[in-house]
Amino acid sequence: MINKVFVLGRTGSRKSTTVRMLTEELQQLGWAVESFNDYPFLREMFLVDDGKRFRPTEHNGFEVLDPWVYEEAFRRLKQKIQHFQPPSPKTLITIEFTSNNYLQALKLFGSEFLQEAHYLFMLADLATCLSRVNQRTIHPEWPDDYYVLDTVLLQHYPCPYMPPIINNEYATKIPNMGYLDELREYIRQLIPDLLKKIESASPKRDLSLVG
Repeated sequence: MINKVFVLGRTGSRKSTTVRMLTEELQQLGWAVESFNDYPFLREMFLVDDGKRFRPTEHNGFEVLDPWVYEEAFRRLKQKIQHFQPPSPKTLITIEFTSNNYLQALKLFGSEFLQEAHYLFMLADLATCLSRVNQRTIHPEWPDDYYVLDTVLLQHYPCPYMPPIINNEYATKIPNMGYLDELREYIRQLIPDLLKKIESASPKRDLSLVG
């Protein structure tokens, strides 16, 4: 069994930042963390596209014109995760999606894979996310500080939602409107409970796909 945490939320809600903080804190507790994201697959498809499925934007970014590319990216992501061999039982993988179509993505992964998975929902309003995306474009700090059009955020991320496929028992909502130090402290307080849930999870948990 692979210990899995999906980190969901708008672009700019600090999903990747949260993953980095989780990694730092868990490594101090003797855990290994491997992070997976569908963005590299989308980027790869964009670079070989003939202009029919993607449109280049400023700041070396791109806009998806054909929503089916997300499903292709989900499939490639799933395949990569399935080939991953955890180095030890104390290994956690984190998974992020570029698209907000969580129901499509999670259905593609399948109920067997989703057993024992946990979900972190990053809560940040649209104005805050827009500001963060613009700021990271001007002053990038990490390789995943990529540019996203304001119109894309407005059209595709009006309000992140929790699909009915997700049991509230395994979902944690993380308020993330403040400073990075506040987020780090929240993550530190969250980790003991998260590890307790992971260690006590039953492999027989039923997670049927609905919707």
